[in-house]
Amino acid sequence: GFRSIEANALSGFGFASLIELELSHNHFEQELPPGLFSGPSLTRLSKINLSHNQLRFLAKNTFKSLTNLQELNLSHNLLERIDKDAFNLPAAEHQMRKLDLSFNRLSELESKTFEPFSLCPITITLTGNSVDVLDENLFKDLSDPNARVIFHLRSVTNFYSLDAFYNELVEFSTEKSSVI
Repeated sequence: GFRSIEANALSGFGFASLIELELSHNHFEQELPPGLFSGPSLTRLSKINLSHNQLRFLAKNTFKSLTNLQELNLSHNLLERIDKDAFNLPAAEHQMRKLDLSFNRLSELESKTFEPFSLCPITITLTGNSVDVLDENLFKDLSDPNARVIFHLRSVTNFYSLDAFYNELVEFSTEKSSVI
């Protein structure tokens, strides 16, 4: 598999009709280069699979120009941090339906991380992370009635409190118990 990818690797190859991009099971390390997904040649892209790599960080504007992106699989990486502006697009321009961040090393998520998806009927999967800090406003902006957040946490020993009041929580579980 590939260890790195150049910032302009996807531009200029006539990918104007590309709808799905499969980049899983490579060895991409650290972070994706700025501008990798920018440019007019990827405007129709609706699905990206970057699972099973070694990504550790999502930088600001990583997925900014992907207005037609509906599914993004970032599961099974080494993600420790996501810049709050990694998905930096006006909410009205997003079409995201599925964001899989499962089985990474995320321990904290900033409050505005999911704000661009506020009008999307999105499913965000955070299963298998070590989240011990959830900003109280993290999911506040997910106003679409069909938006779902799925957690399966390994441990809740570091939580002082989790307020899920006035939410339509679909599934929340730990290894020992489950609440639906």
